[in-house]
Amino acid sequence: MSETVKLNVSKRSDLGKEKMKKLRVSGRIPCIYYTHNETPIPLSVDLLELHKVMKTGERLVDLVMDDAKKPKKAIFKDLQYHPVTDEVVHVDFQGVSLEEEIEVAVRINFTGTAPGLKEGGLLDTHMYELLVKCKAGEIPHELDVDISHLKLNDTLHVGDLKIEGINILTPEDALIVAVTPPSKATLAEEEAEAKAEIEGDEEEEESREETEE
Repeated sequence: MSETVKLNVSKRSDLGKEKMKKLRVSGRIPCIYYTHNETPIPLSVDLLELHKVMKTGERLVDLVMDDAKKPKKAIFKDLQYHPVTDEVVHVDFQGVSLEEEIEVAVRINFTGTAPGLKEGGLLDTHMYELLVKCKAGEIPHELDVDISHLKLNDTLHVGDLKIEGINILTPEDALIVAVTPPSKATLAEEEAEAKAEIEGDEEEEESREETEE
């Protein structure tokens, strides 16, 4: 297993809406760490550092606290976002042990090119992650889902997947992706764009002829 990503956090004692507002203004956001049979610990984390860790796609992190002798293993259990800016405003970290089986959402990585796209179809994605059950120390970075066999009007459901060693909890009848024919509106837009392009070429040609005369 590769080395777990580290994330520096600080304990906070100032609670309440006004305190959290000041915290966010300073470039940090409130978060909380909780685990089995322990009192939850209010924390704060630097927003930029959090962004860097989130970009790795890792779900398991080592929380490095101010006075702790060693990091605490935790997963991103819940993230809250601002309704307007879509910025992270709060994070819940769940403490885990590496051998503990947990439920966690893992993002989907589509591989291959669906033949249906070459037939004029559109890739209609309905799901970007799957809920799985696995040991905390074995959380996959992402799940590869092959779409290279999907023709026009084909669909792929969770029950169609064959991923060895992964216990998928998402319902089998859930639709992941489909290759759909272009809608009439899309076709009309394409025709309008093509017509505008042709008219533009004709006007350019006429302008060139007038200049030559």
